[in-house]
Amino acid sequence: MSSTGTPTPHLGLNQWLPNDKPERVDFDSDNLKIDAALKSKANQLNGAELTSLGYTNWNSGNLIIESGTWTPILGNASISSAGTTYLYNVGYYHRFGNMVFLRFHIQVSAVVSDVSNFRATIRGLPFVGKNVIGSEANVIRQPIDYQSLALSNCVGIIAMLGVHGNTVLTLRAHFADGTSDAPHFFNVIQADAILSGTIAYEI
Repeated sequence: MSSTGTPTPHLGLNQWLPNDKPERVDFDSDNLKIDAALKSKANQLNGAELTSLGYTNWNSGNLIIESGTWTPILGNASISSAGTTYLYNVGYYHRFGNMVFLRFHIQVSAVVSDVSNFRATIRGLPFVGKNVIGSEANVIRQPIDYQSLALSNCVGIIAMLGVHGNTVLTLRAHFADGTSDAPHFFNVIQADAILSGTIAYEI
């Protein structure tokens, strides 16, 4: 038995009386109404509301909210892939207005090109960063997780956006003695190496 109570005043959702027997179709109907109402509200946000929320970039007055996948590719400063093969290389993103939150997970199967004179990078980002900074002074930096890298005394790997353009993450290693260096691709990214991390940036 569908609800016989008075529907809610705003969305018309079901309300049941004590003797009613709720049915699945009632909940399905309510879910569709809630989904439509939330989508409508997201589309109705105007410029003033977006500014108050801290967003500075929107499309035709609407807040852009989307999620999807991307494919992270290991390369160097000038080569997009350098012949690398993978056990897996997957990425996910969530976009809220002009902010993007990325995740990536990579495990290398083999690196077949000796490009040891170039830095290791992650390419294939789904959105272009706001600025190409071109130096390491004020780039976006985020620690990432790693395993099986050929780096002695390494205490951390940093992913930097902006060193080699605004669609490339450049990797830099930090060592126990306080020094740091940009890893050379072939010397560091070896078979079975694992890299994973999250980075947020503005577009």
